[in-house]
Amino acid sequence: MLQNIIKTTPSFIVKMDGCPFCRKAMDALPDLKLYDRYGDADLVKDIMEKYNHKTFPMIFINGQFIGGFSDYEKKKDTL
Repeated sequence: MLQNIIKTTPSFIVKMDGCPFCRKAMDALPDLKLYDRYGDADLVKDIMEKYNHKTFPMIFINGQFIGGFSDYEKKKDTL
């Protein structure tokens, strides 16, 4: 599932309702497609298994896994 989404939507955020870091990511990256932790459980499972990332948000930009919001903040100038 993950690879198909990356092919069709290379930049996206997987969010969880009530998550303050998800809100920050959505504010910083308003044009990215959003997926939901509960509505897209298979996608979340794939990301957790492939990248060993278990927190939210889960950010992908141009098909590259960035990580969470703190990871994005560290890398944003090089993206």
